[in-house]
Amino acid sequence: MELVRDEWSKSDYSDFKNFLKTYEDIEYKKFHSSLVPNISSFIGIRLPILRDISKQILKGNYRSFLLQSKSDIYEEKMIEGLVIAGMKDSFADILPLFSDYIKTIDNWAICDTVSTSMKVIRKNRTIAYEYIKQLLISDKEYELRTAFILLLSHYIIDEYIEAIFLHCDTVKNNEYYLKMAVAWLLATVYAKHPEECMKYLKRCDLDDWTFNKTIQKCIESRRVSDTDKILLKNMKRKIIKRIK
Repeated sequence: MELVRDEWSKSDYSDFKNFLKTYEDIEYKKFHSSLVPNISSFIGIRLPILRDISKQILKGNYRSFLLQSKSDIYEEKMIEGLVIAGMKDSFADILPLFSDYIKTIDNWAICDTVSTSMKVIRKNRTIAYEYIKQLLISDKEYELRTAFILLLSHYIIDEYIEAIFLHCDTVKNNEYYLKMAVAWLLATVYAKHPEECMKYLKRCDLDDWTFNKTIQKCIESRRVSDTDKILLKNMKRKIIKRIK
């Protein structure tokens, strides 16, 4: 199917949905659906193929495509997000689309893939950070996870390290995929800024579960020294389970 188009009609998009089904991979479908919750409709297309399809769409009238795009199935939603992330428009033009899009996210895979692909943020860190701070006051799990994955992907630089620590300390939402994102973010910070992160871990206000998960991810990282792993292992908190 021709993906580089001057315009996308409803008929074109209907053909596109049928085109996606030709990439169905049954084994991958079984594997990926077991890892990602909240996938109600899933063809089973590997991510490199979805990225290639998105790149082709971006060579044409991608705004016309976005006007026709649906979120009926997982792959459609992923491609929509990758197209938004790959737009060459100004950040001011991309942000409203991205903002509306993340309100529809309901699983970690789409959240992480699209957020890490938003390379436009690196050229607009200051203004994008103001938007991220607004996401951080949300009470929705995947809006919050998006904020932390954006920080992980685009803000682990000297200027924002202390701000990252502050944001991690303010998380009081108990949702699993949010807390996992915080632990992943901090483990990545540790790999790049071990001294600063060690100081933070000694004074942090993380809940026990997130703290221990952060330690675990640091220990599992190949970028953390063996000496540091020993120190980190000894910092792990003991959690006493209450008997009801």
